[in-house]
Amino acid sequence: MKNIRNFDEYLFEAVDAPAELLGSGADVASPPAPTVAKTYTLADTLNLPTKDILVRNSTGNNNIIFLSPAASPKTLFKYMVDGTYSWFDFDISVRNLSKDKAGNLIGEAQPQSSVVRKAMSTLVPAENLTKDGWLKLIVPIDKLQSGLAEVKKNGGKSGKIDAGYGVGVQLTLAS
Repeated sequence: MKNIRNFDEYLFEAVDAPAELLGSGADVASPPAPTVAKTYTLADTLNLPTKDILVRNSTGNNNIIFLSPAASPKTLFKYMVDGTYSWFDFDISVRNLSKDKAGNLIGEAQPQSSVVRKAMSTLVPAENLTKDGWLKLIVPIDKLQSGLAEVKKNGGKSGKIDAGYGVGVQLTLAS
């Protein structure tokens, strides 16, 4: 074992420090402290620009979606969604939610009621439906921003996103 003059010198040698630092007595800055990940609250998340908020559906093709900050995707805020058309409210299931490069929300929705589903399939043009009968959704970023602003205004508890063509998606914070 080498003759070590002091403990600091030993630490430098242990990490293969440059030879010019060994034995020079120079003060070396300690490594930076580990960064602590920010903990996001619902209010923090809703205050983010829309482009920094992730919108995802559950894996069960049901009426649950999650909002989370892009910087902390494991922080999830759970919302139940319902569909509206004009004055008519109905339960929906959602799947394949994501955002495109422009920030528009895209995904698919389907009424849970077979009667409403049948009405949708006759009223909606075929090119707006998937092969298995789900409605293709494209919510422009400005409508998404407006809907999330309403959720924020209501303390994160609820809000409606106008999906266009008379279709709306009602969000309600789930417990």
